[in-house]
Amino acid sequence: MILDNIEIIDNFSLHFNCRLTSLDFVDNVSELIALVNNKGGEVIESAIFLPCGSAVILDQLVKFDYPNLLKEICKRVTINKELLDIYNSEMQIELVGLYVAYLRHSNQQIEIKLNPETHSFAIICQDLFVNLTISAFSQFHTEILAQLVHFNELIEKIGKYNSITSDSNLPTDNLFINSKVPTAFSYFIIAYLAENLYIRLKPVQDQCYLSKLKD
Repeated sequence: MILDNIEIIDNFSLHFNCRLTSLDFVDNVSELIALVNNKGGEVIESAIFLPCGSAVILDQLVKFDYPNLLKEICKRVTINKELLDIYNSEMQIELVGLYVAYLRHSNQQIEIKLNPETHSFAIICQDLFVNLTISAFSQFHTEILAQLVHFNELIEKIGKYNSITSDSNLPTDNLFINSKVPTAFSYFIIAYLAENLYIRLKPVQDQCYLSKLKD
């Protein structure tokens, strides 16, 4: 399983962190300083809300252990070493170091909560963490939803076709992923959903290769 493979999650997280923008870090320097000066004081708790749109999609993502995936990504949010020069050019090096230390500390305290009434997930975290990561998590979750809805529609159509033709195969037996995606970010999403929907990534019984995440 993808979620059991630390190397894959680590590699994907590098691509996820590339979706963070240095401008968000620059814009929130005052809040970072306030937190540093407020050691031991009250910290504002906030949340990133990730709506699913329906109970069906919510239930599917719960079965896919999506809350755990979100938590694993949160734990790895940082400024990638390869991008430090970019951040250092936008603000003082000391501030970049403070941000790295802040993320290392704050992302270990995050909780993922489920709200069946609103068909949504919530990443419970500090307000500053929200400001720094909400754009990246919104991109990720939006793509997860769009791809899952697409797969569900394909499976439903194939199921109807199989019932007409008396095909005894499961709908997913007649599906495999045969597409090139523009980024490792998108490839991971497709691979994660395909695995949980029992859709093969290749037209052979071979298990998925995720070497693209290392590119």
